[in-house]
Amino acid sequence: MALDAAAEVGETVDPLAVVTPEGMLRDAEDRGLVLFPDGAGFVAYLDGEPAEERIRDAEVTAHVSAVSALPAVREWVNGVLRSQVRGGRDVVVDGRDIGTVVFPDAFLKVFLVAAPEVRAQRRLAQQGARVNPEELARETARLTARDIADTSRAVAPLRRDPAAIEVTVSSDSALTSIEPPVVIRSACAPTVAEGQSYSLRAWYASSTVTQFAVYLRTTQGGWVYWTSSPW
Repeated sequence: MALDAAAEVGETVDPLAVVTPEGMLRDAEDRGLVLFPDGAGFVAYLDGEPAEERIRDAEVTAHVSAVSALPAVREWVNGVLRSQVRGGRDVVVDGRDIGTVVFPDAFLKVFLVAAPEVRAQRRLAQQGARVNPEELARETARLTARDIADTSRAVAPLRRDPAAIEVTVSSDSALTSIEPPVVIRSACAPTVAEGQSYSLRAWYASSTVTQFAVYLRTTQGGWVYWTSSPW
């Protein structure tokens, strides 16, 4: 493809200037772009190899907003994602329009918020890159530009679904406090009354060891562990 040829000589190419949406989708299918289940999520494969690192590098990030705004591309990607959950498969999926467009009827939606600088530092660390002030500033600028583009695009814009639970994770310690409030505030949380006793039951099928943990919220607003089952 023209993109591959340009990359070999070090040129920067706008993908929309040389490839049509139909050409992108045809190339994706020809090169075997697929999603394989990985626990509760998916891993992208391209040319028969894992592509997670490749789809998160700076070159992809620079063009992802423009490409993902194309209706034909979004329709194809959404169809691939939805096909993975047919038949009752439970999955955890992240994305900028996952809760509003791809899976609007999802049982639980969480909208994670973090400062651009924090997200940039995590992205660089994830890529194994050296985090210095100059590179951090560049990555922060790239993520901020993508946020603006995705929020303002006409097709499937980035926005918080009113039903989503918003959680700020600008510090690593905040990540450890997500689970109890998310689980208990979800649609399965029972309404309780003082002086009453309750029995909680769950039906599930699993191919690995599974454990349920129940937390109670105190009158002071804190969370305390109650019980776990099965061991």
